[in-house]
Amino acid sequence: GNRGAANRSAEIWDPRTEQWEMLPPMPLSFKINAYNATAPSAAVLPDGSLVVGGGMHRHIVLLRARGKSFAPYWTIAGSTPGHRVGGVVQALGNNAVAVLAGVAPLPDNGGCCRRQPDGDRIAWTGDGTEHDRSLSLERKDAAVAHRGDITFAAGGWETFMFSSQETQASAVAELID
Repeated sequence: GNRGAANRSAEIWDPRTEQWEMLPPMPLSFKINAYNATAPSAAVLPDGSLVVGGGMHRHIVLLRARGKSFAPYWTIAGSTPGHRVGGVVQALGNNAVAVLAGVAPLPDNGGCCRRQPDGDRIAWTGDGTEHDRSLSLERKDAAVAHRGDITFAAGGWETFMFSSQETQASAVAELID
């Protein structure tokens, strides 16, 4: 992996104005060119919100629609049970997606790859901002600060092991109680 290649920018084409609109930076880098996957998958939810997933990360990121625009930040709506490189995201409603196809590491040694014949249904409530475990604390070199019973964690690097090693940056920030 290349730490300098951590591109988290996103934009969307507006056919009414025939222009690209910049979106808030994504919390995870979805730059990938491995195992026949060259990009993540994106879908539009019925309410106009955007979801992105199916890259090297297990996480589904969500950008809620706000009128004719979007929220000022992405959230992590949910996570697949395991890595699914090259999976396709399909909207199932305003708070659920299916992630289909793609490949995953072999269970015994982390080598690459086995096809994923079935899909994962990922559902969340609200904007998907609450999780049962910390995402930031799993990353190498994440910044951590404590105040009383609250912990703030942000950033860091995530390494994926298939037949080779891929490293990607994270801009996830979270309050942990």
